[in-house]
Amino acid sequence: MTNVFYMELNNLDLELERSAEILRVLAHPTRLQIVHQLVEKKALNVSALQHFLNLPQSTVSQHLHKMRNHKVLLHERKGTEVFYRVDDEKVKQTVKILMCK
Repeated sequence: MTNVFYMELNNLDLELERSAEILRVLAHPTRLQIVHQLVEKKALNVSALQHFLNLPQSTVSQHLHKMRNHKVLLHERKGTEVFYRVDDEKVKQTVKILMCK
């Protein structure tokens, strides 16, 4: 019984750590906009995100890189283009809560 309790605490700690990590990454308005668009549109490439955000490609790429590193986004290469999407349900739920949807 004691081992089960500690396992549950460890799982809770991991869940809380992941939630905090997601919130830290989404704390920047540009990253929140990117993820919101990806949740709404399913998958977009850098050019589409750059057009929507009206930001330089290098700025958009830096934000995408940070979110990839923290496993907030997944990417898939199709020819010369890279498409980004959100598959993590916790990320999707967090964005919906933050956007009051």
